[in-house]
Amino acid sequence: ALIVNINRSPAKTLPSTLELNRNLYALFTSRPIPQEMNEKTLQILINWYKMAEKNMSSCYATQHLKIDFIKHKSENKYAELSDEQLKFALKEMPFMADYC
Repeated sequence: ALIVNINRSPAKTLPSTLELNRNLYALFTSRPIPQEMNEKTLQILINWYKMAEKNMSSCYATQHLKIDFIKHKSENKYAELSDEQLKFALKEMPFMADYC
């Protein structure tokens, strides 16, 4: 059996997840989401990608299949990360550069 490792550009997936987080936050309060929460969420996501890459490469090196969704087009339109934000994210997870 293979583990399917689906990857899309972090310039698209990270803003999408941040937007989901904002929408969930808005269910419980009308206050705007604090910027530090977005920053913390972004760091958690980066750490998640790094942990997954490390474990896939070391524990499941021959048991996973990477799928690149560069050509996949979502119906949802999110603002992509700025060049500065993407540069920061890719510095932390250079293994995702192939998907940008």
